[in-house]
Amino acid sequence: MNYNIYFDVAAITILSLFLTSSLLNRQVFGYRNKLYIVAVTIALGAAIFDILASLPYFSVDALFAFNTIHVILKAAVSLVFFSYAAAIAKLYYMPKGKKKWIHFALIPHICLVIMLIGNIWSRQFFNYVDGPRYVKGDLAWLADVIIYVYYVASLIIIILTPKTQNKLQMAVVIGAFVIQIIASIVQLYVESILIEMFVTSLTLAALSIFIQDPENFIDYKTHSLSFNSFVDRVDQEYRMKEPFNAIFIHVMNSSPLYNMYSTDMALTYIRACTKELTNKCRQLDKKLKVYFIGHSTYVYLYKNRDVSEEMLKIIVDYFDGPIPNCGISYHFLPKIALAECPEDCNDMESFIGFSNMYYNIVTDNMFYAKRFRTSTGNILFDLDKILENAIKNRLFSIYYQPIYDVKEGKYNSTEALLRLEDPVYGLIMPYLMIPYAEKSGKIAQIGEIVLDKTFEFISKELGSRTKYTEINVSPLELIDSEFPSRVNAYSKKYGVTPDQVVFELTETSAISGNPTVMKNINDLVDMGYQIAIDDFGTGFSNIARLSHLRVSILKFDKSMSELLKDDSHDLFFDNLFKAFRNAKMKILLEGVETVEVNKKAFDMGVDYIQGFYYAKALNEKETIEFLDKNKKE
Repeated sequence: MNYNIYFDVAAITILSLFLTSSLLNRQVFGYRNKLYIVAVTIALGAAIFDILASLPYFSVDALFAFNTIHVILKAAVSLVFFSYAAAIAKLYYMPKGKKKWIHFALIPHICLVIMLIGNIWSRQFFNYVDGPRYVKGDLAWLADVIIYVYYVASLIIIILTPKTQNKLQMAVVIGAFVIQIIASIVQLYVESILIEMFVTSLTLAALSIFIQDPENFIDYKTHSLSFNSFVDRVDQEYRMKEPFNAIFIHVMNSSPLYNMYSTDMALTYIRACTKELTNKCRQLDKKLKVYFIGHSTYVYLYKNRDVSEEMLKIIVDYFDGPIPNCGISYHFLPKIALAECPEDCNDMESFIGFSNMYYNIVTDNMFYAKRFRTSTGNILFDLDKILENAIKNRLFSIYYQPIYDVKEGKYNSTEALLRLEDPVYGLIMPYLMIPYAEKSGKIAQIGEIVLDKTFEFISKELGSRTKYTEINVSPLELIDSEFPSRVNAYSKKYGVTPDQVVFELTETSAISGNPTVMKNINDLVDMGYQIAIDDFGTGFSNIARLSHLRVSILKFDKSMSELLKDDSHDLFFDNLFKAFRNAKMKILLEGVETVEVNKKAFDMGVDYIQGFYYAKALNEKETIEFLDKNKKE
């Protein structure tokens, strides 16, 4: 019989192209991608041996061997298609104990291989006779039945799991498998035209275009796995109910890099740095995978929880200073978070949500999710419920940290600090609670509680012991044009005079240029309140704009205090403090914890000092006791 091999030649061409494309696109991660590459490779082999088994130039024994390999590979393609369908339906992502049945799918193919090996002697499947001529045996139908069983089982899996794919993907997969079955049946009755492997190549092409979609799995800018890959992997982990760990790295200052260098140079540098850091971390866990999920955020997923601290140290040390690579040296500023799942996030929704928002609502550069682990494991999502309950039942309390007046040698003021001790979840730290309250729009309600409680305490106890109390104001509160009038209402309600209160504003909000913010600041000053700029030096540090504000106190945060340890910064601070004194501003140094920094603060002539060296934040009773004990006439 003369065979038409042109369809097989076309199949080899198509399969070779898609195999090359998959490898070049690094489409090699995850069950589905690996199964696709295996299917293309096996189908390519099946097409090659289909041609070899059809050429009359070989001996009978060679043709017999070629066709045996072809049948084994053709059946293997159907087995891999079944496995691929199971991967699409996410059956492989079930807990290990519940997916053992999938392994039984190997049995028909193993039996077929054994029978084909036996066919060497029995010739019950097929044979070649002089000519050479291909002759079907009595059991030839069995190989086709096994192949059809795999394809039909694949269809059943796809049809019974519609929620695991969208309608287009489902239609493509069902259509591809149906056409594959039809092609196998046609091949039975039209033996001279080798069409089956050609249709297989078209099926794999359709799967690549509509299902694989490599652009959705690799981020081509960073060459890391993409957000879609990340979601797929996280979904897999939660379905398998196996513990895993995630380290999130959000780079806060990536944009200037693109302004300093060309896009190609910046991307080459970022790829090199990502590869270098990933290789360092893989020394601790070789199966670690790195994902780029957008918004300058990378996620490292790994299994070995014992190496988390060591891995965090590697990452933190890597970003501690400029990173030289590819002729560029740049100092990235990351926000790093560690989450242990499912303890920290007990479902996929909360985990993905955490990855997209943690860097917006925490101020710490190193964030341990387990410190805020809740009974449900959904750290951030429980905060909404926690804050609603705290607002409704006024569960917030105010702590006060005494501030030392250097010139008078005593404690003349305090800073009011918000605290929340939830009856179920325990202490909710301010640097997690406040940013979330701002994002969720609850900060105004919380601010009202702070004003009410603080003004009341000033009126009853604090006002007679200190000159003033500092109260933090959120930028979102300052946007409200009614804020000064509400402050005035509390002042009248409790008989607190404006000179007893200093409002602390963040540096960025104070110099934002927002007309409402600027008007509110001026109105507060006109009413007699003083303004302090909190955490000076961490924001824009626009001294020129600050000089036009009616600011009484500048508060330098702990990071600035740490710089005082180094004598090389003395001239800088001397000139800086002198400039602000000339502008009639007082200098307050926060975060003072050691004798050395305290002495340097005195030498520099700061006006006020705040920190653990003098006093920690105290509740109302402790504050009164502390001020009475340290009272000086």
